[in-house]
Amino acid sequence: GNPGMMTAARTQGATGQLSPVIRYHYRRSGNDDWEEFSTHNMLTGEGMVPIAVDADLDAAYALKRLTGRAALFGVKLDGSMATELVYANDKVDVDNVVRAANGQRVIGVTFAEERRQVIYFDEEYKKLAASLSKAIPDLPLIRFDGASADGNRVLVFASSDSDPGRYYVYDKAKRALNEIMLVRAKLENVQLASVKPITYPAADGVSIPAYLTLPPGKEAKNLPAIVLPHGGPGARDEWGFDWLSQYLASLGYAVLQPNYRGSAGYGADWLAKNGFQSWRTSVGDVTAGGKWLASQGIADAERLAILGWSYGGYAALQSSVVAPDLFKAVV
Repeated sequence: GNPGMMTAARTQGATGQLSPVIRYHYRRSGNDDWEEFSTHNMLTGEGMVPIAVDADLDAAYALKRLTGRAALFGVKLDGSMATELVYANDKVDVDNVVRAANGQRVIGVTFAEERRQVIYFDEEYKKLAASLSKAIPDLPLIRFDGASADGNRVLVFASSDSDPGRYYVYDKAKRALNEIMLVRAKLENVQLASVKPITYPAADGVSIPAYLTLPPGKEAKNLPAIVLPHGGPGARDEWGFDWLSQYLASLGYAVLQPNYRGSAGYGADWLAKNGFQSWRTSVGDVTAGGKWLASQGIADAERLAILGWSYGGYAALQSSVVAPDLFKAVV
């Protein structure tokens, strides 16, 4: 119950706007004085962002770029600020830690390549995750959402691309796994679509990662189709259940979700100047997705649409400017 980390944002100039530089401060155990931990520039991505504190280790976990991608570091909170690399991925950004004991203990690190993955530090949870993967093989996205005070009963969430997810309680002593709740009970007996990670070429030849959702039971040929760019642009789509793409697929549409350049998660070079300052690149990647759907015969070129909200809405509008004949509907 003792606050040990503080975030401070300041205004800049006479505009009253917040500075993009965020400052973090910490307190040593048993000390009331705040000391500087790090700074982070939200525009450039430079600096270090603390995301968790481990009281037992008297250390913080923080994200900081290493060779252009966010990596996880451990930083001692004893005044030395001694820093060591905990985990780095050579393909994508590390984006968070995984916790147990109702958030009090860090047990692993997580990141998303084609699918979200977890590297467990804690051997007990590592073995439990492996066992659960065998027990419920059709639900590969497994998450530990809580535990009883004694740690014996664990609340487990499991889902997939075509299953919105369900909750289980695992009893360690009894080695028993019981399903207790469905996230979307009305979809329990509804046939849902599979989501396939794919790549397609941008205008300059760069491979753009994306997810393709096809209508259940339909051949990937001459379908009405929708390109669905995500918002942000400092965000990304992931493999898993997505209610909107599933809804559109249920209506008969093929759905393409591109992680265009400007998306988060793929390192500093992919993020570039972001999707606004580098909008021609980002929107070009989005329109290239529509062209790819048509060129592969997946989409009927006369029934090709684009739909987006937030930055995705901006990309949809801009696509009608840079490629006015490509999409027959812009939403």
